[in-house]
Amino acid sequence: MGCTFLAGRPELATALGRLIARKTTVSSVYLFWASLGAGKTHALYYLINKTRTLPHFLPIYTEYPESQASFQTLYQMLAQRIPWDDVVDSCLNLFTNPDPVATEGLHEIKSVHPDIYRAFFLLAESDDPLKAKFARRWLRGDTLSRADLRIAGLSKSLSAPSECAAAISILARVLGLKSKVSDSTEGTFRLIWVLDEAQRLGKAPPKLNQEVNAGLQSTINLTPDYLTLILSFSGLPEKQLPKWIRPELADRIGMRNLMLLPPFNKHQAKVFFCELLAQYYSEGVAVPPYFPFTEGAVDYMITRVLKGKLALIEGFTEAEGVRPRALIKCAHAVVEEHFDSDEPLPINENFVARIFPKGT
Repeated sequence: MGCTFLAGRPELATALGRLIARKTTVSSVYLFWASLGAGKTHALYYLINKTRTLPHFLPIYTEYPESQASFQTLYQMLAQRIPWDDVVDSCLNLFTNPDPVATEGLHEIKSVHPDIYRAFFLLAESDDPLKAKFARRWLRGDTLSRADLRIAGLSKSLSAPSECAAAISILARVLGLKSKVSDSTEGTFRLIWVLDEAQRLGKAPPKLNQEVNAGLQSTINLTPDYLTLILSFSGLPEKQLPKWIRPELADRIGMRNLMLLPPFNKHQAKVFFCELLAQYYSEGVAVPPYFPFTEGAVDYMITRVLKGKLALIEGFTEAEGVRPRALIKCAHAVVEEHFDSDEPLPINENFVARIFPKGT
């Protein structure tokens, strides 16, 4: 997940910058919608890497599995990526803090969700390592035996979508409260949950689809603060949200925070190509733009991709423009051919034309 830059998409970089710079505690939902190969997942990795280097963020990236998955499974995938050792430190800080804001917030959690409160309490203050171990397993979504639940003082394992949604909500609230009452640095805590490849939910049976939609909606409804949920999916953008997003969830989300990644026109593709190649140049070394290609070679590749009909990029082309992955695949094929040749650098238009003749 080493994506540390965005090439050719200044508008997207600005939008992600605004997302990161938000000072409010209010939760938000974003939709990332793009054609296959448009750079959506790369942009999400960039966001994850960016927020990992900043205080007050806990970014978690997950994918909806190719197999059928319940909301409990999605919760488990999220919970297994939580740095629970850091959460333990935050809980200890919060549970021992005399600040009235902390006391009031914890009391409210205890009165509404006693099992979840108990699990976080055991993480923070339990002198019994076994109880703390069971609490951590419980929060990770593991199914505990009746004996283990009894030892930990918990009534039942997390399973129902509403219970898993509540656990996410309280995790965000506990970490947010800790940040609010204890941290002297500026900033507002935010749990960022990315659910990528969400279009796979469209293949789920109706009952499972409804359950996952209900779980996501409950998570949004139960978490008014400290959460940013990003649903990311591939597919040709249309005027309406895809049908696998149920009307209830669609109404809750709206279209305000929709981020589309359209294909590049020829000019945008050249900017993308130039900025992408620049990331691989040695610092302080003067290199011509587009190296190891000439500008003519880049123009030729972009034109061939726009015309399509290349087996190499089948599925990554569309009439409106160039998808980044199609251009990268073509450039990679050219570079591999050039390695096996005796021709000097830079790679010129004639060489590219031999690899991708106009008639193909």
